[in-house]
Amino acid sequence: MARIPMGINGAIQGKVGTVIGSSWKGIPYIKAAYKKRTGKVGKKEKANRTKFGDAHRWLQPILDFVRQGFKGYTPTVEGFTAAKSYLLLNGFEGVAPDISINPALVKVSSGNLPLSDDITVEKTTNNQLLFSWSPSYVEDGSNKDQAMLLAYDIDNAIA
Repeated sequence: MARIPMGINGAIQGKVGTVIGSSWKGIPYIKAAYKKRTGKVGKKEKANRTKFGDAHRWLQPILDFVRQGFKGYTPTVEGFTAAKSYLLLNGFEGVAPDISINPALVKVSSGNLPLSDDITVEKTTNNQLLFSWSPSYVEDGSNKDQAMLLAYDIDNAIA
C-alpha cells in the first residue's frame, strides 16, 4: 500500500499495483516492480556482469577509502558508486572475456590537485611503509588540502 504524504500532487511512497514510489537523496521517483526474468542471459550481458563483479571485488577492500575519496563527487553520485563507475569506464584493459583491471588506470579519490613528480614508497625494517615526496606550491591550493595515502596488496585483497 502506498502513501501520499504531501497530498494529491506529492510523491508517492510504497507500492500501487505494479508501480513503486520512493525517494533517494530527497529526489522522488517511481519505478516498475521487479519481474522475474524469463529470457536467457546473452554473452555480452554475462561479460558485463563479470566485469561489474570484478570491479566490486577490487574496490571492496578499500571501501572506506573510496567513500572518503569520492565524497561530494557530484550532488547525486559519491563514494563507492563513483569509484566503481570510474573503474568500469576507465580501469579495465583487454577484450572480453580476457579483461583485467590495470591499477594504474584506477582512481580511488577525486580532486584536482596534481601529484608530485617524485613520490616514493619504501618498506622499513619494522614492516612499515614510508611515503615521501617533495611538497611544492600548487596554484589555487589551500592550506586545507589533504593527501590520502593508500597501500593496497591487490593479490591478497588487503589495504
